[in-house]
Amino acid sequence: MPDRKELKKNAREAIRQTKPSPIWVTLAVMIILAVTQVLSLSLNGDLEAYRAMLENAANGEFVLIEASGATGIFPWLLTLALDLMTMVISMGYSLYALRTSRRKNPGFGDVFDAFSVFLRVIVLSLLRSILISLVSVVYVLPTTVVGVLLDPAVAAVVCLPLLAPIFILAYAYRFADFILLDNRGLPAIQCLGLSRMAMKGKKWDMFKLDLSFLGWLLLCLFPPVMLWVRPYMQVTVAGYYDAVMPGFMEELRSRPMPQPPGFRGSNPGDWSIPGEKPDDDDDDDFGDDDDMF
Repeated sequence: MPDRKELKKNAREAIRQTKPSPIWVTLAVMIILAVTQVLSLSLNGDLEAYRAMLENAANGEFVLIEASGATGIFPWLLTLALDLMTMVISMGYSLYALRTSRRKNPGFGDVFDAFSVFLRVIVLSLLRSILISLVSVVYVLPTTVVGVLLDPAVAAVVCLPLLAPIFILAYAYRFADFILLDNRGLPAIQCLGLSRMAMKGKKWDMFKLDLSFLGWLLLCLFPPVMLWVRPYMQVTVAGYYDAVMPGFMEELRSRPMPQPPGFRGSNPGDWSIPGEKPDDDDDDDFGDDDDMF
């Protein structure tokens, strides 16, 4: 694994050298995401439910109030649009962190650059969520059964080791966003598969890298600290990606991967090496709709 201290040092230097400061860009992104979240909760009726529960809690009454849910096609479509926009902006922030790590002098506009591959971003996010949700059944079913037979709290503790497959799969897909952003013509399913291959034998290292930020995350109980911690973590992970991927890509070039019949996506052996800016012509190369998966 690349030296953690060196990765974090490089991330701090990259953040200091980037203008405007990633702290201000992070603040703007957090405000945008907060506004979209409030709008989405309001349309779903969740906001009123939360407000009512808080008022009841202030009066010493803890009552669970169910949201009324969105009524009508227009609120539902608007809620869906807000949720999709949140996905893309989150991906755009990953791109911003990647360019910050590479000293590409990114600006606030880079956060919205992921909209150029809007459909691929959505497909990738949904596929990853579905796959992780399917694996979560390994934990949910036994916990439910034990909870019925014994006690829900006991079940949650006893079945805790069953969460391991969920975390393992989540870490296996940590590079998928960066792979898509570096190779925008690549189908989403291949981004996930190649991330899983690249993370083979590195998931524990990535976990230790995340764990090294535990002290900072505890300080995030004070909201302003998040403005520093979020870019610090994202840029560090981007640096880890750039440190690991060239070796993995050279391995792919040395043993070309067989492609399935009818495949028309990008050949991994033709990728640009991480750290090099992809050609501008490739930024808007969506490929055929059949290749998004």
